[in-house]
Amino acid sequence: IWFSINLRRHPTTGLPWVQGGPDWACVANITRTLRELGLHAAHLIAVGGWNQPHPSTAFSAERWWAAWRDWNRNTAARPALGFEGFDGLDWDIEGNDDLGNAGNEFTVQELDVMGQMSRLAKQDGYLVTMAPAQSYLDLESNLFDLSLRHAPPHYHPEFHYQGWNSYAYLLAKYGTTGRGSGDPIPTFDLVSVQLYESWSAADYYINQLHVAPSVYVQHLVQGMTRGWPVDFGGIGGLGRQTVRVSPRQLIVGLATGWTSGEKAVLILPAQLEVAWRSLSEPPQLRGFMF
Repeated sequence: IWFSINLRRHPTTGLPWVQGGPDWACVANITRTLRELGLHAAHLIAVGGWNQPHPSTAFSAERWWAAWRDWNRNTAARPALGFEGFDGLDWDIEGNDDLGNAGNEFTVQELDVMGQMSRLAKQDGYLVTMAPAQSYLDLESNLFDLSLRHAPPHYHPEFHYQGWNSYAYLLAKYGTTGRGSGDPIPTFDLVSVQLYESWSAADYYINQLHVAPSVYVQHLVQGMTRGWPVDFGGIGGLGRQTVRVSPRQLIVGLATGWTSGEKAVLILPAQLEVAWRSLSEPPQLRGFMF
């Protein structure tokens, strides 16, 4: 997954604007190198990130999808280097350091644009993934709202940068995509839950309650694939319903050596190996990401 673009209204033209992204020649050269090594890889572009604007709702999902496809083919692609564009997109819409910033609140319109655009991508054969912070998809909670200014439920009440199941809305309302006469398919190919969110539930259970990391990961995976009830309170036309992530979708997102393991939990490879062995037969998750 390459980082990252934003979906904005252009300040001059007023048209849909796919802003930012990495060096396109670099992307093309790396994809070519991987092919030459015989390594098959899908390449997705992330949308958003911390401190980045949420998608503009000045345009419909249909207009955004048309703009993204045009950008992918005519701006990101480098046909001369064998790169025809990205295989899909990854939703990474998050909050902002400035608590007063609008990025610390979702709107129903933003979530609907994300969900509808995801379905359009799937219908066109693209991959769609999401990378919610753990509080944005929290099996420990039945609560839902649009704010990203909540404090962790167990500790650090001074920290107001968490959500209440905001990404659960996408799974509940847009979790499948129709294919004409065929059976619906999952809209989201991967759901990568970021346990390295600051002061996450994972950090609380592992570092404060001293639950063994391997045990916690097993609990998390089994709970998410089993499903948990979320009360959407009528927002977006949703009531109380069960949200679940299938084993084929679920990715556990982990920190690497950039964290000391205090504010963002650090789970070491040996601990992950124990969890993986207990969860791999039959497979109960897709894997891990860093």
